[in-house]
Amino acid sequence: MQCRAKKGGDNSFTPVRGGSENVTTCKKQDSVGSEMTQLTEQLRLLNSELCSVKTKLNDLTQSISYTNERMDDIMGILATTNEKIKYLEKRDEDVKNLQVTVSQLQNELKIQAQQNMSNEVEIVGIPENLGENLNHTILVAATKLGVDLEDKDFDWVTRVMPTTENRCSTRR
Repeated sequence: MQCRAKKGGDNSFTPVRGGSENVTTCKKQDSVGSEMTQLTEQLRLLNSELCSVKTKLNDLTQSISYTNERMDDIMGILATTNEKIKYLEKRDEDVKNLQVTVSQLQNELKIQAQQNMSNEVEIVGIPENLGENLNHTILVAATKLGVDLEDKDFDWVTRVMPTTENRCSTRR
């Protein structure tokens, strides 16, 4: 059965006649049914949007979880890198200290070599004799030069490679 309003406008304030239905009651039932249908449709839309939000929230949660795992990996790599940097800085400092030590030792060796050479005498032009005693030859040459020299004043005597001139070398 269909309800219709009387012509002439709203009759909601019109007294109700006896009978099973009246215009006002029918109009209210149709309005409630329409509102229920609209409300149900809105609930369906809201439920659909809620499912979409829930899916997006799950995706976001997974993305954050993945990002946290990657951050943990990066933090581990960063910690390892920091340890390596500290090790290399210490090693660099050790290398610099060793370079200073090597430089000092090289200077000491140069000084020692210079000091060793200060006690070395080279005599040129003494002919080589078969079965000669070089210590005696040096002592004789020193005497002829007017230098006081004894056996205890030198450690060793050797001839240096023969050339057109004969050489004797003495280390004091």
